[in-house]
Amino acid sequence: MSETTTRSFMDLVRSLKAATAASYKLAPAAVLLMIAVVAMVVGISLWSSRMMMGVVLIIVWAVSLLVYIRTDNFGEAALAMVAGLLTVYSVEWTPLRFIAFCVAWVGFAAVALLIASMKVAASTEEIYMGGAVFVAPESSQIKGLYSVLRAVGKKTQYGQLGPIGRAEIVRFFCFRRVPIEMMRQMLQTTENVSISSRIDPLRVAAMFADFSKIHTADSRSSAALVDAIDTMLKRSSVPPEEFVTAFENSRHMVLGRRLAVSRYFQLLQEGLESGVSPQNMSTWLEERA
Repeated sequence: MSETTTRSFMDLVRSLKAATAASYKLAPAAVLLMIAVVAMVVGISLWSSRMMMGVVLIIVWAVSLLVYIRTDNFGEAALAMVAGLLTVYSVEWTPLRFIAFCVAWVGFAAVALLIASMKVAASTEEIYMGGAVFVAPESSQIKGLYSVLRAVGKKTQYGQLGPIGRAEIVRFFCFRRVPIEMMRQMLQTTENVSISSRIDPLRVAAMFADFSKIHTADSRSSAALVDAIDTMLKRSSVPPEEFVTAFENSRHMVLGRRLAVSRYFQLLQEGLESGVSPQNMSTWLEERA
């Protein structure tokens, strides 16, 4: 019991350390910029009570819009808007009240940003650590693998995958035993395909993880095979969703070496283009194996 408690406490300390480090990198620039902009707006607004009220109205409008975007509920957003408007028009705005309002609002926004960045940093640290623990042959190598995995998921070309999304994909690659040297390119290809097809990134990652297992049956390099499949997805005359679904339902044909890699993808594309249902692709391919 004592050992488990100690381990949990140390895990908490490590998570807090990583979160603090990430927050320190993110928050200072954002907070300084926010303070500079707010100071400029407040300084200009103090010249007129109408301008002070205008700034508050803009804040109320922005908050109401964020509520609507977050909840997709017009009623809640309208209620927030009405409550804000009633507050704005029931208060006699003086310079001191306006400054107090701005300081309180900016302080809240800054703390919320800091907490959000700490949560993201803690989550990504935990995810990468989970992947490192899973693939590390020895406990002494966990820390080094953790750093490697973080470097793999540091960023992508288009930035459409968030930090937690990238970490989850890298950890998934660890679970599927994808070679670390292939992860970087496969992560980028996963982003490319998920952007163009609007398919869940983890489904795309699962498909490319299978490709990492079957590439040894092909004379081409793993990188060339991933590029070839990416090209096939984009040039196929069927939606990428159907291609991925057909692969998911027939992957055992190529993973089990019942069909050669090149033959499998040739038949897969022919079947889809001839109208074979993705759900029936396995049966169709077995008839031609």
